[in-house]
Amino acid sequence: MKSKEHIPLLYQPLSRNYCSCGSQSLFCLSFANSSVQEKYCKSENKHLLLSEISKKNKNIQYNIYNTKNLARVVSYIDKKAKEQELTLDVILLLHKMLISNIRDDIAGRFRKDNEFVRVGNYIAPNPKEVLDRLEKMMVEYNAASSENIIKRIAKLHLAFEYTHPFNDGNGRIGRVLNNYLLIREGF
Repeated sequence: MKSKEHIPLLYQPLSRNYCSCGSQSLFCLSFANSSVQEKYCKSENKHLLLSEISKKNKNIQYNIYNTKNLARVVSYIDKKAKEQELTLDVILLLHKMLISNIRDDIAGRFRKDNEFVRVGNYIAPNPKEVLDRLEKMMVEYNAASSENIIKRIAKLHLAFEYTHPFNDGNGRIGRVLNNYLLIREGF
């Protein structure tokens, strides 16, 4: 049996810090998060996702990049969240890590000009308002340091998702920010 160092990060079991199931791999967790369907985490699907055939299928390629990118983001926040305060620059970096190779044209930048986002019936605020809204979100989060941490994170998450600052990846980044802040608080 190979030692843990010889197993790629994608296939290593998650530590108890990440989930209570123990046997689920980071690969499955990140793929399930990005596709929001855990049914794809069967071992036969792992092989398909990583095979040469997948290079010809754009949808599978998209899911592979989502999975790899989310694994990189999870690894990054696990190492950096405790020492690095959450800032707008950190949010942009995390977005760039998450969206690279998927939408390089929008990776690591907020919506601008005429980039409006609609999700169902909801239309996000004008791109001209994004930066001000996010700065206010961060000020309010930091000013409420005596408030219950779960309430603080929930308020930040609501403000972030309401603003929908990116063209793509807002939900995924919103969940990443929740985890980033929970790690900073020792959870």
